[in-house]
Amino acid sequence: MARQNRLKVKAKSLCETRQAAYPAWRTEARTELERRHHIPAAAIPERVWSKLFVRGVDPQATADRAAIYYRSIRPAGLLWRKEKIRRAASRTRSAEANTTGPSVGGGPAATGALPTHRPD
Repeated sequence: MARQNRLKVKAKSLCETRQAAYPAWRTEARTELERRHHIPAAAIPERVWSKLFVRGVDPQATADRAAIYYRSIRPAGLLWRKEKIRRAASRTRSAEANTTGPSVGGGPAATGALPTHRPD
């Protein structure tokens, strides 16, 4: 009769236990993230959830770390893109105003507004 390696059996049962515990842990961490930080759980990639689970972080601390991840990665990129789009739009508007004249661009002549500064 062959001897079984006890460490392999123990590791196998531990792995099965962890696989069963992950969905419940993730559900609890997601609800904590949405409750505490008002961040949708879909905004956090799966790799972040799995890394925190493997490290053994509890769901409350996981929610805090996921919020840090969300705020440090997402807004910077979004703000940069918004700024880039806004600059491109203003360049397009100024180019249109220079080529078509003030009546089309909505300047003071088109609206009928009087200039506020009077030259002396």
